[in-house]
Amino acid sequence: MKSLFRKVNIFSNFSDSEFKKISKILKIKKVKKGKIVFNKNEIGNSFFIVKSGKIKIFTNASHKKKVYSILGEGEFFGELALLGIKYRTASAQAEEDSELFSISSKDFQKYILKNKNFILKLLYNLAYRLKKADEEIEGLIFKNIFGRVAKEIFELSKKEKMGKIYITQKKLAENLGTTRIPVNRVLQKMKEKGIIDTSRERITIIDVDKIRSISGVKE
Repeated sequence: MKSLFRKVNIFSNFSDSEFKKISKILKIKKVKKGKIVFNKNEIGNSFFIVKSGKIKIFTNASHKKKVYSILGEGEFFGELALLGIKYRTASAQAEEDSELFSISSKDFQKYILKNKNFILKLLYNLAYRLKKADEEIEGLIFKNIFGRVAKEIFELSKKEKMGKIYITQKKLAENLGTTRIPVNRVLQKMKEKGIIDTSRERITIIDVDKIRSISGVKE
């Protein structure tokens, strides 16, 4: 068991005495392939470490399944339940027959009172996961704003001659109900791809078909 725990980053620097302490509160849970470990919005009262097998962390939104990660040996999940988040924020399901170590919230709370370094390591790992989530959200927002900017440029071009639009980035952002920074990023990306050219308060469309395609406008 100790060799497995060495693979878990929050346990990697544990001394032998610390391993003995944590091992006393561990329980084994066996999960068959396809079985749910817990569902989103359930009350959480345990933290899990994958001893063997694979666990899928996912959620369902708008009738679609979004898979966050597939966890294998030495990885852990469900830690938010031990940090004051009452309900599960995602679902967990066995991708194959799996064995898990589990720690109940009650045992966990007793443990961290005597081992404060453990909670710090857990928080560091949580911060890393939040950073990844922020990056994914930023990517989705950018993808959305890309299409909106393209559509606004395409619609404005219909009113102008020679595909030239006279508008400031600030005004373009106001039209879209956003800020200038993401609009500037989109315009720079379009310019790099040779779709438009920009100078001061002017946007010149170079590739009309590409703008129309990105915007989703059908004619």
